[in-house]
Amino acid sequence: MQRLTSAPSDEAPRMLDELVAPFAHGERAVAGLVARLRRNKYPLLALDAAAKDHPLLSGSETWRAELAADRAELQAQRREYVAVKRAWSEAGIPCVMFKSAGEYPAFPYTSDNLDILVPRNRLDDARRILVELGYVWLHNIDETQKFLFRKFHAGRSVSAIHVHTWVGWDVEFHEDAIWDGVRQSGDDADVMVPSAEDAVLVNVSHALYENKEIRLYDLEKVRSQWGGGLHWEYVEGVARRRGWLDGLYFGLLVCAKLERAIYGYNTVPSNVRRRWHEGLKRYPLQWRYWRKVRKQEFDLPFPVSFAMSKVLYYKKILRDSHDDVGRRLTNLVHTLAWGIKQKSGLRPQRGMLISISGTDGAGKTAQAQALSEALTTSEAYNNVVWSRIGTTPLYRRASRTAQQTTGASKKSLPAAEKTPGVLRRALRFAWATANALDLALTYQWRVRLPLMTGRVVVCDRYTYDAAVEIAERLGPSALGGLPVKLLYALSPRPRFGYLLDAPADVAAERSLDPEDAGQLAAQRELYREVAEERGLRIVDASGELAEASDVIVGEVLTEFQDTHRTVVNGLLLSNPDQLIRAKREATG
Repeated sequence: MQRLTSAPSDEAPRMLDELVAPFAHGERAVAGLVARLRRNKYPLLALDAAAKDHPLLSGSETWRAELAADRAELQAQRREYVAVKRAWSEAGIPCVMFKSAGEYPAFPYTSDNLDILVPRNRLDDARRILVELGYVWLHNIDETQKFLFRKFHAGRSVSAIHVHTWVGWDVEFHEDAIWDGVRQSGDDADVMVPSAEDAVLVNVSHALYENKEIRLYDLEKVRSQWGGGLHWEYVEGVARRRGWLDGLYFGLLVCAKLERAIYGYNTVPSNVRRRWHEGLKRYPLQWRYWRKVRKQEFDLPFPVSFAMSKVLYYKKILRDSHDDVGRRLTNLVHTLAWGIKQKSGLRPQRGMLISISGTDGAGKTAQAQALSEALTTSEAYNNVVWSRIGTTPLYRRASRTAQQTTGASKKSLPAAEKTPGVLRRALRFAWATANALDLALTYQWRVRLPLMTGRVVVCDRYTYDAAVEIAERLGPSALGGLPVKLLYALSPRPRFGYLLDAPADVAAERSLDPEDAGQLAAQRELYREVAEERGLRIVDASGELAEASDVIVGEVLTEFQDTHRTVVNGLLLSNPDQLIRAKREATG
């Protein structure tokens, strides 16, 4: 296999000049350049050295800030990855960052997640170790032999690792021979990468068949490998056996065209380019498409038409010599179902209700927002619902009408201190019942209906908070009264009910409302009574947001993912137990 080499040192300044050219001068040009590089997933750190001598970038504040952000992102991702790699290494599990070509920076920090190849027979162990390290297995994003794990902190994803047991995009594109050429990258001792030949195969297939576009970063990873004389018989042999030799030829010709457009010349030998042309001519439809697009002005990213991408993809499935006829037909059905799901935008999921309760200042809203962010990152549809006694539009209208009719003040109905005893108790009972029924009705359309449509609903305050408010007005015995019982009975029961528990002085310091510690201490005791009666999960909220958030996010996401099975997903062959067949095949 060919040893990894670097591109000529004078090419980075030339590329910068070409990319900056469409924009105006000054910081606006730098911002345009950065945006273009970001669209192409190109690491700014790869241009650091060239930028120091570039007349536009060397003194740019925008460039320095964006470069610092890239450096921080790399360091943060790498720190989490190294912990995983070392844990795997201690268990005897090798891993390869198979989309990296080994060029600086070899660590692929601009990817949406870290795509890592592990041996097929070690998948179970690799998954178990990730869970032990605090990662959540996102079943709802599983693909065949590809399993996504995320680690969250304060609701934010701090690491995303996509564990692969093959190089493929719903079907396999490579062979186990990829393991034979694995080597350490030149700039990072913890990053293992494929051989130059395999890097070309991986990045061309991923760009065409998964992304359906060739980005600048794809181009640079491919062209950095081909200039020194690759073992092209090996490259073409893998693509031929797996049924995508036409896609390989097409992708390489596009890369050669892009290279010439940017640099004005080609680094791959002309006899090799002629070989690609002659090879693609054996596929009339693909050749006609190439002749059409090569006349156009190439831009980055270079898009591949939807129709042509499907021709290339399904032809690959039907021509894969590794699979028998039955497997090819099975793969065809599976990928058709998966494609329908992706194009339709269907993301069927089970509904789940999570309530977050606690005294004022305990951090309910912050925790609800953090959980919602984690759910959204995990591609789980969710709503955050805030509620409180006396705040619904219906209750406010009814309250105004009552005040106008009776001439009573806003606080006279719940307090009614000057009213005779029997009437006062009746008024208090009516007030509590009206509020309980009002909230119960509100929860039908704001909570129950979304649950029925498969949403995850996060309640920032719920029935338990209303019960405490009623008890604060009417006395602790009201926790067991009829209005509170009605509210519980008529409202959906949460799958997870959390009580954020913080000392009164801590909550008073955080609270936006001027409540004294004594009042919050009494409120805290009521919440603890509710938690014991209703089985709420008490979470210590006295420390930083992340301490409680990591507990809540971990529990909720794990439960959501472990129960992610729906009828529609089953019809689309994408329930976790259907996709996990790939794991059984890999380890069997």
